[in-house]
Amino acid sequence: MLQQLGPDARLLAGGHSLLPMMKLRLATPAHVIDIDALAGELGYIRVATVTTSGTPELRIGAMTRHRDLLESKLLAEKADDLHRR
Repeated sequence: MLQQLGPDARLLAGGHSLLPMMKLRLATPAHVIDIDALAGELGYIRVATVTTSGTPELRIGAMTRHRDLLESKLLAEKADDLHRR
């Protein structure tokens, strides 16, 4: 969609930065593309094994919500320093 709509299109995923900018008229995109429907696919916290080294790594998806990070038992177990409030 971004390619079709061109440089005047912006992505919206929660709106924490785009919406205030639009209210102040600092951003006036011709098109707004809501990508919240991708949250199920791109919002995750999991352990994955890297095939080249065999070392497990913690992976956090690009659309993982802050609340999910705070409530994650896996994150608390594997990366307690990141999980602390």
